[in-house]
Amino acid sequence: MYENLGTTFSKIRDEKKECSKENVRNNKVSESHYYRFVIQESEIDLTKFLNLLKNLNVQFEEFIYLLPESKNDLQHSKKQSISPLRLFKYLIYSHIEKTYSFVSPLTD
Repeated sequence: MYENLGTTFSKIRDEKKECSKENVRNNKVSESHYYRFVIQESEIDLTKFLNLLKNLNVQFEEFIYLLPESKNDLQHSKKQSISPLRLFKYLIYSHIEKTYSFVSPLTD
């Protein structure tokens, strides 16, 4: 699991006080699975994750930007414009590289 997904999601939800956990989950994710995701004991599939973001009214790109890893990694870039697809690709390759140590992120 990519580090800090659950904690970053939880921080955003906490800042949006009008969004209860129940409303964010919207019967798409069980309470126990949501809790395990937030405390990083469990992974969540992409469809469920995107539904959680939608219910929180947060764009995927905004969430990616708020991840601590993204801020650290992206500040080393040449301050170029990065598309949402490129950000997503970067996160996937970064995760694979951390796991398997052979993929170079940000390759086209």
